[in-house]
Amino acid sequence: MEAAGGDLGVMVTFRGERARGRPLGFRAGVAEDRPDELAVFGGVDLSRMLGPARADFPLDVALVGGAGLSVGEGGALLSFPFGVSLGGTVRAEELVVAPYLTPRVVVDAFFDGDDVPDRDDDDLDLDLAVDIGVDLAFRRGWAIRFGATLGRDALAIGIVF
Repeated sequence: MEAAGGDLGVMVTFRGERARGRPLGFRAGVAEDRPDELAVFGGVDLSRMLGPARADFPLDVALVGGAGLSVGEGGALLSFPFGVSLGGTVRAEELVVAPYLTPRVVVDAFFDGDDVPDRDDDDLDLDLAVDIGVDLAFRRGWAIRFGATLGRDALAIGIVF
């Protein structure tokens, strides 16, 4: 992944068996932060399905939220995203394509580190971000996920199993 505000990183997420029915997920990882030092991060994800796709509205709709913490030489960041996820599923013979779009508001609380030249103090921000992506499932039980976040400039490619 290319983390927002940082550089290259690695993240692992866990949502349990059959994620569609699990409202709680966890994530953890490591990435380069602004002063090019390593930062560790983790968080919790919550979701609540509002409605599955129907003939009159072909998208799944879910409320999503979470809390995250990143700590590194550049300081600490607490992040609280909340939004609505819209997605669908297109099934072909040996491929399942699941695109999604998730607009969300994000409350960030930044606590200054010693080595960040552009930041002199703590900061509280409210931002808008939009996640866009697609899952490509070639076999039952695993998929390749592509995702990007507009407004926070993050990019990720992953394997879901």
